[in-house]
Amino acid sequence: MTRVGACALVLAVALPAPAEATSFAGIVGAVPGFLGPSLAERVRESVARDIPETMVLKRVQVAWVPKLQGQVSVVVEWKRPPAVGAQTVRVAFVQDDRVERSFARVDLAELRVVARAKRDLLPGEQIDEVDFELTWMDVGRLRAARIGHVRGATLVRSVDKGDVICMGDLAPLPPVARGSRVTAVVRRGAIEVMSGGALEDDARLGDPVRVRLDTGRVVTGSMVDHETVEIGGGRK
Repeated sequence: MTRVGACALVLAVALPAPAEATSFAGIVGAVPGFLGPSLAERVRESVARDIPETMVLKRVQVAWVPKLQGQVSVVVEWKRPPAVGAQTVRVAFVQDDRVERSFARVDLAELRVVARAKRDLLPGEQIDEVDFELTWMDVGRLRAARIGHVRGATLVRSVDKGDVICMGDLAPLPPVARGSRVTAVVRRGAIEVMSGGALEDDARLGDPVRVRLDTGRVVTGSMVDHETVEIGGGRK
């Protein structure tokens, strides 16, 4: 049985961007009143164009759509930058001087890079780069191992060919020592801010940990690899 999950990309690997979904309505084009996409479909297409390539659009629910004939422009207004989870956007349907307003519920998921076994892997084996491949996937509920955890790790249970390698498949790595230099990363949608700092405690990968930034401020995050802490990923 194939498992799915997600992990952050920490290797300098050239990967193809996630494929963009194209609806049949988008292929035939917008012909007012004939074979073109409905206004609801055009809202979905507009939302899909606005989100970063690291996200996937799971669902759009438009509250209501006006009954307009002829050429209509669809404008989607975001209250805040697109983010993983559910949020509401404003929608305006514009025809000449007439503007009809509605709103839509948007559900976004995160696309990350996961490691999938290229062959059957057995307990006790040490994973090499040739043993797995990287692929984009929607974030699932499985604790997929981050790429920085996979290379060189020792397996504690078997992984079938094609399965995603998860944290529970790998032997625990030694903790990163207190005082080690790390990069603290804050992610908000497509925006990423980085700052240098040092660990306040010993921490294993995936553990919550405190980081004293070079500014002197102490923040809490989660160890994603031996040199990176994702702020907001740990318990306060």
